[in-house]
Amino acid sequence: LLQDKDRNIRRDATWALGRIRERSEDAVPALIQALQDEDAVVRRAVTFALSEIGAEDTVPALLQALQDENQYVRWNAAYALGAIGKKAVDAVPALIQLLQDPDPILRFSVAGALSRIGEDAMPALIQLLQGQDPIVRAHAAGALGEIGTPDAIEATVEILPELIQSLQNPEIRDAVAGVLGQIGKDTVPNLIQVLQNPDPEVRLSTARILRQIGEGAKDAVPALIQLLQDPEWEVRGAAAEALGQIGKDAVPDLIQALQNPDPEVRGRATKVLGQIGPSAVDAIPGLIQGLQDSGSDVRWKTAGALGRMGKDAVPALIQALQNPDPEVRLSTARVLGQIGEGAVDAIPALIQLLQDEDETVRGGVNTWTVSGIVVEALEKIGTSEALKVIAEQEKEERLR
Repeated sequence: LLQDKDRNIRRDATWALGRIRERSEDAVPALIQALQDEDAVVRRAVTFALSEIGAEDTVPALLQALQDENQYVRWNAAYALGAIGKKAVDAVPALIQLLQDPDPILRFSVAGALSRIGEDAMPALIQLLQGQDPIVRAHAAGALGEIGTPDAIEATVEILPELIQSLQNPEIRDAVAGVLGQIGKDTVPNLIQVLQNPDPEVRLSTARILRQIGEGAKDAVPALIQLLQDPEWEVRGAAAEALGQIGKDAVPDLIQALQNPDPEVRGRATKVLGQIGPSAVDAIPGLIQGLQDSGSDVRWKTAGALGRMGKDAVPALIQALQNPDPEVRLSTARVLGQIGEGAVDAIPALIQLLQDEDETVRGGVNTWTVSGIVVEALEKIGTSEALKVIAEQEKEERLR
């Protein structure tokens, strides 16, 4: 079929060989020959199949395919060499040369291939860090970051200021971001400054790097708190995620953010405190105030955050069951159920909620009403008293 006159049949046969992977190794010689097919669509399918098979003896043919006139064939050939991994070490010199190719997607694919070849590519990549082309240096650093060994990461530290500057280049931003995250807390002072960059894409990428660094990025907390007011919603979200990954060290600043005049900032700070969970127990007094927030979204998030604090938050949640906002009462009942056995002290208040007068809150025993959620919460608490209430509620429903 690889010799069929119909190019579609040749292409489909090639794709099929790729999908059955290792079982196609006997077809490798024919596939290598098919790299000379006159049709670029077929050649592209061949490079896909060879990447799936991953045979070492395809390396010379794939190196030739890197010079193909069709860009898709070149990209796939680079990917295929990376898929072969360490066995493609003989391809390293040619791949290194292609990091200077004018095609940015090919350079990206080549850098990925070098990273998957691994430590055998490191000497050449480290040497490239001393070269003249900043694009090549950035791709080399990105590949070293993907390799991820201590020696690989240490080598990239030498060009740290340049890597920080490279975040402004959209072509290499992702590669640079990966290695900066791998370097870790040593990058934080520089990254804090970059959070003020006028380009929202740069701010977004920087916040994501800080999220990757996690606890080591604690010095960036004040700057990330400020970023919760960024005009771009993606940036605000990335800042919140970074604060959540930093964890306990972010709690004091997040508590202060609960008093921010902007309800969106208060809401995001509340949500992050909930994500941090029991380690943010110091925030409970501030969150209690949030139950009376002028914004219903903030009140709703506050109840959820308190629920994630565990047993220590139960007294505050019992108070929240009396909140005038039915949505808050609904959310509070749900999070008490999430706490489970630790919320046993809330049973009397939950029973009282079954008599709620708000028609938008009361209803049959289903998960869309507070009465249904109360029953579910009592079920999760699981004491004999709670189970008795459930039985009585179900009996009452049957008699209606």
